[in-house]
Amino acid sequence: EQVLAENRELLEIARLSHLRMQDLVDSLLDIAQIEAGRPLGERKPTALINLMEEVTQLNAFAMKKRELKLTVNFPPDLPAVWAAPDQIRRVLTNLVDNAIKYSPKGGPITVTAVPQKTAIEISVTDAGPGVAPHEREHIFDRFTQIEAGGIRPRGFGLGLSYCKLAVEAHHGRIWVESGPDGVGSRFVFTLPLAP
Repeated sequence: EQVLAENRELLEIARLSHLRMQDLVDSLLDIAQIEAGRPLGERKPTALINLMEEVTQLNAFAMKKRELKLTVNFPPDLPAVWAAPDQIRRVLTNLVDNAIKYSPKGGPITVTAVPQKTAIEISVTDAGPGVAPHEREHIFDRFTQIEAGGIRPRGFGLGLSYCKLAVEAHHGRIWVESGPDGVGSRFVFTLPLAP
C-alpha cells in the first residue's frame, strides 16, 4: 500500500516536471517569436476559469507540500478575454508558481479577476516578503531574480519577463504592488475582452 502511494507520488512528480520543462521550452520559443515581431498563437475568446483550473491542477502538488491555501475569486459571469490560451495559461502558471515560491508555509494565495470596461484585471496575491518599491520596475527584466526575505531564488529568472512580454503582446499591462495591508505581493495584469 505504502509502496503504491510512494510510486504514485514519484510518477506525479515526474509528470509535473515534464510539463514544467515543456512550459519552459515553450516560453523560450514564445520569447523568440515575440522578439522577432511575429504574432503569438491564435487569439480567440478564452474563458479564464478553464485556464485557472489547469493551473490549479499543475500546482496542486507543490501547494499541498507547502500547505498553501489557494482561493480563486472569479465571478461566475466573467466575460471571455481575447487571447492565445497557451500563453495566458503560462502567464498564470508563472505568477502562481512565483507566489508558491515566496509564500510562507500554510500561507494564502488569492487569484482574482475583475471585469472592467474593455479589459479584465487579473491579480495573484501572496503573503510572502513582498517586492521593494525600487525593485518593482526591474523584476520583469530578463534573468533578474530578487532575493526576498533571505529566500534564494531558483529557476532561470525567465518567468516574470515572459509574463511581461506575453501580456504586452496581448495589448495588456502588468505590474506588481504591495499586497493587502502592505503584506506580500500583488501581481496584476490586464487582458482585453473578447470582441
